Amino acid sequence: MIPHVTGEVKRKLRELALRGDGTRPADVVFVEVGGTVGDYENGFYIEALRELAFEEGPESVCFVALTYVIEPKALGEQKSKAAQLGIKRLLEAGIQPHLIACRATNPVQKTVMEKIAMFSNVPLRRVFSMHDRESIYTIPDEMRADGLDREVLSILSLHDRVDVRHEDNARAKWSVFQRRLTGERSRKIALGITGKYAQLRDAYASIEKAIEHCSANLACEIEEHWIETTDIDSANVGERLAGLDAVIVPGGFGSRGVEGKIACVRHCRENGVPYLGICLGFQVAVIEFARNVLGLKDASSTEFEPGCATPVISELPDQKKIEGLGGTMRSTTGREDHARHAREFPGRRGNLDPRAVPATATRWTPRTSSGSRRARMVFSGPPRLPADHADPRAAPAGRRGGRLGACEGDAPVLHRGAVPPGADEQTAQAAAHVHGAGRSGDPGEDRA
Repeated sequence: MIPHVTGEVKRKLRELALRGDGTRPADVVFVEVGGTVGDYENGFYIEALRELAFEEGPESVCFVALTYVIEPKALGEQKSKAAQLGIKRLLEAGIQPHLIACRATNPVQKTVMEKIAMFSNVPLRRVFSMHDRESIYTIPDEMRADGLDREVLSILSLHDRVDVRHEDNARAKWSVFQRRLTGERSRKIALGITGKYAQLRDAYASIEKAIEHCSANLACEIEEHWIETTDIDSANVGERLAGLDAVIVPGGFGSRGVEGKIACVRHCRENGVPYLGICLGFQVAVIEFARNVLGLKDASSTEFEPGCATPVISELPDQKKIEGLGGTMRSTTGREDHARHAREFPGRRGNLDPRAVPATATRWTPRTSSGSRRARMVFSGPPRLPADHADPRAAPAGRRGGRLGACEGDAPVLHRGAVPPGADEQTAQAAAHVHGAGRSGDPGEDRA
């Protein structure tokens, strides 16, 4: 171990404890060391924490060892040997864990926890089963019922600093949400999530959690259908999306599966299925509308086709000057300090190209009073296809729409009625159909 490296780790942790939230020092600092004990990559951090615990003294550090209890299907019972060996490696590194959290598919049996406790020198009352739950949001109350919070307070000698009244009020609020989460559902819908990473659910973890929150808030059972868009085309899209009450097309990168997403958009638009397009999902909604309603057959995005004839999705003109920030990863805040905000809001790239707006039957009116640049596409009557392309981190607080995919806030506004010269009757009718609810004070504005 290089002393300068472990010393720098300790210095950073102490600075964090002293700085806290910027107004006062932190009461407790949580530190997670990733990887597996014995890995070369995390060895410096484990040694730094061992030294930190020695220097700070008793009741200053609480070590929690996370281990895994296997349950081979062929045996039909839980085995603790792998967990014992993992904790042994931690002991060899000079760290005696105070608590042991046992991850498992099913509740860890008492006999297994007794073995782990004996071979790790940890009292049985400080060995906890962290088995799979119906929802991660039920874990806090269950851990409290097992006494985890009391053990942590005892190890760190923090019992006298607990504000019991505040804790009771906070738990009461949390219990309301938990009851909604596990309560009965009065309604049920089938929701399709069509993406190119459907087999890798972690890629859409935020969407899954958002759906779970919506289910609890609306007392609605949401049956999720994860659909791979790489396998979808215009011939089978109706079959693949049959029986769905709504569709979400999430974000993504690259051209794979894009045509399948466009086929999903068209199906939703033509059949009146509520649709939410997030990031790339919004972009493909614009492309589909341009191709199949406005007759711009070669409409596309410069991300997929850099030399396409009609790029309805492209980098904003004022962002093309930004270099050295990760290819086309651009901020869409529309503020003056583009470089700084591109770092603050990474992950956004294509935008509705202002040059394409006249061809989509409207004039471009950007609204940036709050510093955000956002596009929205709303259809008020059938076919209804809401989509959104707004960075929630840049949106003003409390300005969210209740309609699927329609987020309130500063957004580019498209005015109905400006049909491009030479447009045929179908295009003119389509332009007249684009409609949305204007904000109070803007009665003449329609949003698309």
